[in-house]
Amino acid sequence: MKSGLKNPRVSILRIGELAYDLLKPDSQGKVLAAFSKVAYLYLDNTQDELTWLVSENAPMHRRGIQLGRRLPGLTADTPFYVEHQQILVGSNLVLDFSQSLKWEKPRPHPGELASLDVVQERLVAVLPILENLPSPAGLGIFIPQITNLSQGHTRFHPTPSLKLTSAQEFVWTTIKEIAKACHDHDLPRILNAAEELIGLGEGLTPSGDDFIGGLLFSLAIFQELFEPFHHFLPYELTQFLERSKPRTNIISYTLLKDHVAGHASETLHMLINALLTSQDLKNVSRLISEVIQLGHSTGWDMLAGILTSMLLMIDSITLHELGLHISTSNPS
Repeated sequence: MKSGLKNPRVSILRIGELAYDLLKPDSQGKVLAAFSKVAYLYLDNTQDELTWLVSENAPMHRRGIQLGRRLPGLTADTPFYVEHQQILVGSNLVLDFSQSLKWEKPRPHPGELASLDVVQERLVAVLPILENLPSPAGLGIFIPQITNLSQGHTRFHPTPSLKLTSAQEFVWTTIKEIAKACHDHDLPRILNAAEELIGLGEGLTPSGDDFIGGLLFSLAIFQELFEPFHHFLPYELTQFLERSKPRTNIISYTLLKDHVAGHASETLHMLINALLTSQDLKNVSRLISEVIQLGHSTGWDMLAGILTSMLLMIDSITLHELGLHISTSNPS
């Protein structure tokens, strides 16, 4: 691909910090997959790194490249090349990021973070919001059972009106084990059970991946913000990712890897920040509504994972004794 071509030029409004770092001069690759709302770009000569193009109204991500218009029609395997802060796609498209704003994940302002006790109170206050959500999709059907524990209940069985397929029965058994492990603050057990869900479900990002992504994203944020989580099993997380990679596709694995590192879409960052700070509950309700609109069931799956992770916040006394469950041995 040569420079100097008079191609249609599209301005990039915002570019994620990782996408900016990956798009070095002379880097190149191909369109891995393209859909109406997102196009995934695979970069050659990297460790299977991806970035993606989204339209101006889509939530941002550290790998995201947000265009100032609707996504142009692209086809898989179309080559691209980077030069002079431009992405030259095929022979007729130039994406210009020379004036783009660099996007970084939103973090709570200093002093805005609530105490663990207040976070627990806020989680209880969020329950009526969850009860008034529309009919759930995907693994969102298990949210009522997950939130039972946050109210001090120990019921781990779906309500009688919830009829499950054999596949859903298997998933529920695993979610049940993860929820119990979160309630017990048993972090190695969480990862052992989480493996069972990786790659389960249909779609580009299987429901199991999305659920575990929401769960581990939340745990990464807890690790960053709350002292009891500062030593959250770095070796075990690395091993978990290595075992997960062959069980799912490259796009879903890339998202999972970012979730483990505490990076997600802008909407999820804003929701977790709202849950852990003193933001008005009306804002929390709005953000939950935005999350569940992500994908066909992706948002519901991730919300279920986030709510499951919140079970770690229930008992602050046990929480401060997390060291009892943290070991340096390999998970069984």
